Amino acid sequence: MWVRLEHYVLTDEDVYDGLDLKTAVSTFLQRLGIPSDKIDIDDEASSIMLPKSRSSQDPLFRPRLGATAAEFLRDLHHKFCSDWIMRFRGDGTFELKPADSSTIARTYYLSHETAEQLYQQALEDYQAGLGEEPDLEDYSYFASNLTVELLHDKFYNEIWVIGSDSATNRPLISFWMDYQSQIDRDYLYFVGERRIMIVETRIGNQDALNWICQQLASFYGKVRRRISFRTKFDPALWPGDFIQIYGYANIFRVENIDTRIEPGTVTMRGGEPTDIVECQITAIEWPT
Repeated sequence: MWVRLEHYVLTDEDVYDGLDLKTAVSTFLQRLGIPSDKIDIDDEASSIMLPKSRSSQDPLFRPRLGATAAEFLRDLHHKFCSDWIMRFRGDGTFELKPADSSTIARTYYLSHETAEQLYQQALEDYQAGLGEEPDLEDYSYFASNLTVELLHDKFYNEIWVIGSDSATNRPLISFWMDYQSQIDRDYLYFVGERRIMIVETRIGNQDALNWICQQLASFYGKVRRRISFRTKFDPALWPGDFIQIYGYANIFRVENIDTRIEPGTVTMRGGEPTDIVECQITAIEWPT
């Protein structure tokens, strides 16, 4: 679906100034032909208001002529809820939600002993009338040869969001900085330099600029981790799904599932590969 939106060039579009984010995104998607029952936006988005221009002739949130539908959606996402999940699920449903409210597609374990203990505990709880009956299959996915990489290239320690007051013709600025990451070698996020993000807008509301800056800092102001591991192939798992590694606090968004055919990753019948049995998963930590 994203491929379609990447090529959907916008011409005559409505103005979304003054609407709440949920209404704006829902209206925009329905204009593109996506039915309301295929749009799943968290109710919290109703409390996020798009600023309104002081001039009806110069709206802030009307898609730029010639922009694509994907560009407009990503601009809203980047400015107002960059730490939320925005994606199309496997069934074609558009989803915009805080990460901690997204469904975890799969939990992976680091040891068979841990998985067995958790399964037995869940089974005992079920037999005692607590919770649902556990599925043994859910406890059979393990992360082997796990590697962890810190993503310093996606980290920013200074964020400037710039707007403009049309009444005074002066700039409005919201600023966030993690100075410790620039100077303190013992600090978790130390990079020893300024990593600057500048976001230019035409917004003339200081509170709105502060909100945008806060959202960007929550997403880009942390050094996240990328993990990679081998595991049993799960045909129901897709890139963009969220997974967790048991024992890790945060969730991870699947970036890639490598199912290349090589010895040990497929079952063979008559000299030909039949079923994929193993794969390599790469996923990035998502702030919650």
